[in-house]
Amino acid sequence: AGIAVAVLFSNVIAQVEDGAVLSADDDILIVAKAGSAPVPFAPDRNEMNRGIEGSLDQDAGSITSLTIRAVSITGGGALVGVSVAVASVALNSTVIARLSGDVLKADDLKVQAIISYPGVLATTLTVAGGGVGVGASIALVVTNSQSESAIAGNASISGANTVQVQSDLTVTALTAATAIG
Repeated sequence: AGIAVAVLFSNVIAQVEDGAVLSADDDILIVAKAGSAPVPFAPDRNEMNRGIEGSLDQDAGSITSLTIRAVSITGGGALVGVSVAVASVALNSTVIARLSGDVLKADDLKVQAIISYPGVLATTLTVAGGGVGVGASIALVVTNSQSESAIAGNASISGANTVQVQSDLTVTALTAATAIG
C-alpha cells in the first residue's frame, strides 16, 4: 500500500488599522497573497517523472508547470496480488486585505487579496499480478479557500487618483488514478 498526502494551510492578512494615516507621492498597495509556483522536475534524478508525464497524456513540458504534487505508485504480486495507492492534496487558505485607516494622498490605491494554486496534482498507479490480481487507486484534491479584500470601518480616502479593490481565487487541479491487475 502507498499513501501520498499533502495538507497545506495558509492564513495571510494585510491590514491597515483604523487610526492609521497613509500618504504617498506614488502608489499605495495593500496586498495579501497565498499560493504556489511551479517547481521543475529533475528527470535525471527521478525516473518516475517520465512515467507520470506519459500517464497523464500531456506534452513533456507541461508536467513542469505543476506546483503541488502528491504521487503514489505501488505494486504487489503473489498467488493473490493486492496493491492499493492513495494520493490526496488538501488546500485550506484564508487571505484578507483590508484598509480601515485613512488615505490622504496616493496615485493609485490598491487593496488586493489573491489566492493562486495553479497546477495541483494528485495521481496514483497500482499494479497487481499473480494468480488473482487486485488493484485499487484513489486520487483526490480538496480545497477550502476564502479571499476577502475591503475598504472597511471608518476608512476615509481623500486623495487617490484611482481606487481598486480586488479579490482573486484560482485553483487548478488534476487527478489521475490507475489500477492494473
